[in-house]
Amino acid sequence: MALRGARDALSLIFYQRCFYLFAILLVMIAVVPFLPTTDQGRLILGIVNLFLLIATVAAVGHTMISFVIALLLALPTLWFQYQGLLYDDDAQLARAWMFGGALTFIVTAYLLTYVFSPKVMTQDKLFGAAAAYLMIGVVWAYVYSIVGYFYPNSFMIVGTPGKLDFPDALYLSITVLTSTGFGDITPLTRPARGVCMVEQVTGALFVAILIARLAGETMSLGHLRQEIGNVLTHHGRAHLTGTVIATLVELGLAGFASEEDGTEDAAAPTHVPRTGSSPISDSVLLADAGNAIAINPQSMKAVHDTARGWLDIDGGICIDVGQHGAGSDSEK
Repeated sequence: MALRGARDALSLIFYQRCFYLFAILLVMIAVVPFLPTTDQGRLILGIVNLFLLIATVAAVGHTMISFVIALLLALPTLWFQYQGLLYDDDAQLARAWMFGGALTFIVTAYLLTYVFSPKVMTQDKLFGAAAAYLMIGVVWAYVYSIVGYFYPNSFMIVGTPGKLDFPDALYLSITVLTSTGFGDITPLTRPARGVCMVEQVTGALFVAILIARLAGETMSLGHLRQEIGNVLTHHGRAHLTGTVIATLVELGLAGFASEEDGTEDAAAPTHVPRTGSSPISDSVLLADAGNAIAINPQSMKAVHDTARGWLDIDGGICIDVGQHGAGSDSEK
């Protein structure tokens, strides 16, 4: 299916690469004030932003439905923005802000689901949290623009009530989110003040919840290795649960090496880990094309029960996934 192929291709852009997502978002926010205010420049920026959001959903969304929802929101966003810029129609631009805000909100939700998933907090998740923080600021910028449309003169810009365009709305949102508050753009109407209060609380709670998440991270790498050793000593290889395997994969300590043709020694796997994109949407594929087996973070079920291969953990523990099955003892 072409749509699934497009999703798999886009997912490779930011999969386990949240640092690049954060860096691109930061650069885009920084360059917005310096871009020409022409219609062509605004439209190009909108296209780049939509592409970035869709690629993020493809990387962190767990189902095909999430990708379809992102496309259904991105298309009207682009269309209404084009119509609004072409005919200088504020109503069309307001519709574009609504769809764009909804899309950014959904992408942020998927990203936060990935960041706060109950697994080990990795460096990639930390940059994912930073990227989500910037996206929250963009969401509220859309909200300020919508409020400014429905309630004219809701904001005072450098001492004069006026129309709040999106770059100014983004500037206001970042200052409110970070509790900076320079005072050059201030809310005048009650709806505008209410939105500012909610964003201030959101920004403070996000930082507090993230710190609590980091403080509650107790599974160190050494502790994880010790637990794996205890399981292997008392229960054997088959009792390593899918959750543990998924955690090791996420930490980069687990890779897949396919069994060599003609190998009869079940204790001699190859030690050349391979990773790739997954044939199922919410999985981490640990195989090559000729010996496909996947570990699913949700159900930890093997795609092909008859597939054979080796899961090489930190170069020391090898699990025969063909014999035991990655999901044979997984948590339900």
